[in-house]
Amino acid sequence: MKIRVKSLEKIVAICEAMHKRSRSASIANERIFYARMLFNKGMLHGRSLCLQLEPAKEGDEIDFPGIAALTRVLIESHNAFVYLTESGLTQCEREFRITLMQLNQSSDLLKITDTLIENKANPTLYFQKASKSHSINVLKNNSVFNSLSEKQRAHLLKGKSPYLMERYGGPRPVTKKLESAIYNLFSHNVHSYGLSASYSSHGAMTPAGFMNLLFLGVEAAIIFLAHLAKQYQNVRGRALGTMPKCDKNFIEETLLLTHINEWKNKLVYQM
Repeated sequence: MKIRVKSLEKIVAICEAMHKRSRSASIANERIFYARMLFNKGMLHGRSLCLQLEPAKEGDEIDFPGIAALTRVLIESHNAFVYLTESGLTQCEREFRITLMQLNQSSDLLKITDTLIENKANPTLYFQKASKSHSINVLKNNSVFNSLSEKQRAHLLKGKSPYLMERYGGPRPVTKKLESAIYNLFSHNVHSYGLSASYSSHGAMTPAGFMNLLFLGVEAAIIFLAHLAKQYQNVRGRALGTMPKCDKNFIEETLLLTHINEWKNKLVYQM
């Protein structure tokens, strides 16, 4: 199997060029604000992945769990991007999604700050409590939130759920089933003794074997970055201008999933 490091470096370079072209453009609304922030986050994860792969060029050891973790957070950045910037949403739906995320952020930050700051009269705590209360009030006056069941509303007001991805109806780079399998594999490798350690040798032909994990980590990063770039172009076309034809062709070819589908077929045959 071919580990497409050069293709990863290419899609990262495409994203970096897009970021530079749009960096000076104004931020007209929250949708564009989160689009730029999350696109940049995904791009940086891709850049970090390229750095993680540098030792392989010298025949040195690779941090397989680190690659899995980086690709996982890249997927998370992609999913947050498409969820928050989905086109065709009503104003109430978009407000609901953004406010729910903000409630989760303020709730978590409040807990962290409350633990770290001994002086409970610290103004930082006051402002964070005010931010949390504001998000709760916005949600309570949102028609989408009020259309949910009482049980679900009560759960969401606890601030534990940043996103409700089941509400997303836009395009995806891979099927939900395939994404779930990839995400679970990568998540397991964040553990102290993950699957890549368990199946590095005697389970080499499983998806958790070192070479399969490396292939999947790089390939998933390429696919999700390509889709992120495509969606960012859709959201910020005016700021970005026309995408170079060679970049557009590369992205479209990547999203055909040729390489990952070939790998899946070989994996089934080998097992």
